[in-house]
Amino acid sequence: MNVARINRVVTAALFLLLFPPSPFISASGAKDVVVIKGYNIKPFNDVIAGFSPVCGCRITEMVSSELDEADIAREIRTIRPAAVFAVGTEALSLTGSIRHIPVIFAMVPNPQSVLNEGKNVSGISMNIPPERYLNELNRVLPNVKRVGLVYDPRKTGKYVKRALNAAGALGITLTAKEVNGPRDVVSVIQKMKGEIDLFWMLPDSTAITPETVEFLFYFSFENRIPLLAFAEKYADMGALMSLSIDNADAGRQAGELCRRVLEGGVSNDPPGVIAPEKAVLTINLKTANKMSIPVKDNALNGARIVR
Repeated sequence: MNVARINRVVTAALFLLLFPPSPFISASGAKDVVVIKGYNIKPFNDVIAGFSPVCGCRITEMVSSELDEADIAREIRTIRPAAVFAVGTEALSLTGSIRHIPVIFAMVPNPQSVLNEGKNVSGISMNIPPERYLNELNRVLPNVKRVGLVYDPRKTGKYVKRALNAAGALGITLTAKEVNGPRDVVSVIQKMKGEIDLFWMLPDSTAITPETVEFLFYFSFENRIPLLAFAEKYADMGALMSLSIDNADAGRQAGELCRRVLEGGVSNDPPGVIAPEKAVLTINLKTANKMSIPVKDNALNGARIVR
């Protein structure tokens, strides 16, 4: 048994001892919630800023990257919170042994891969519904009818199935190719040349790595095939457009979810994974000009613009 596995086993044992059935309520009447964030970075802090005013709780923040698992376990045992709010994949992965109190999460792409088997976990997805992506694409670029993407079926297979149905309803031909690892991505995308008008980047950790992103931008500009991305940073880098979650609003949703869960207690039918309500459309007009892609003024309404 390696050291990492030993640490996980020890942490799991500690967590099993942490949580009595009755949550702690502060003297003010507000229930305590421990917020574990993976890193002390702006996107996570924006989520927490949206969460705090609406959860109806008193929060204690911890940064998992700055503490070891034993430190976090000790703090939670001392605080005896009514719930845990995990921000980021790293934070959510530390909650796997918590069973007696609710765990709410946000900023976790494809959370099913790290959810525990209990029925006390729910949160806000980072994945904007594919229907919304395709509707925005159809509004901004109505002439685009051939879209390509690559995906790992183990991670985004269900999402792509929905996307295929949504694309068909809009008259868009969606070419979706499976990849089993980052090494497959380059060759698969190269074969799409001449077959697609736009490439759709999915939040799939197999398909999207620093190396594949570098290739995608080269492929995009070399062949004048624009990119539709899932994060603003890619639009800033040169993707034609992106549709991303609003971090503060995702925090607000998580705060409202936490309040509802605490008011009703842990049930056998938790809310599950909830789609984000608000999305931010970003359009890079500099890229549009370089690729001679016309973007009508009315398509810019409400969008963040990169010039």
